[in-house]
Amino acid sequence: VNKISDLDSRLHALPEVTYAQTEPIADYMLAHTDMTDATPEGYRHATLSHGEPAAADLAAFIDELKAGDVDVLIYNPQTQTDMTSRIRTTAEDEGIQIIEIGETPPDNQNFFEYFEEVVSNLESLEA
Repeated sequence: VNKISDLDSRLHALPEVTYAQTEPIADYMLAHTDMTDATPEGYRHATLSHGEPAAADLAAFIDELKAGDVDVLIYNPQTQTDMTSRIRTTAEDEGIQIIEIGETPPDNQNFFEYFEEVVSNLESLEA
C-alpha cells in the first residue's frame, strides 16, 4: 500500500505542463494532477471510442503541436500507426518532449516497476 500512496503523492506533485496524447492511455494517471490535456477534442473523441480519427482530427492535432502550446506528447508505442507516427515526428520536429506509455509493461517489468518508471519520466518534464 505504501508504494501506491507514494506514487499517488508523486503524481500530485507533477509539474504543471500541457500534454497531448496519441490515445487516452494516461487519463487514469493524470486525472488528479495539475497537468492540462490539450489533445484536440475530435481526435480524443475518436480514440476514446476506439475509432480512427478523421483527417481533420489529425490536422488539428498537428496544428496544436505546431502552435507551441504543448509541452509533452504522451505516446503509446504499442499501438503505432501511420497517424501516430506523423504526430510523433511533428512533436520531435517541434522539440516537444515525448513520454512513452504503453498499455502493458515491457516483458522484464512488473506493473509497479513500469508505473514507477512512467512517473519518474513524467517528473523529469520541464514546465
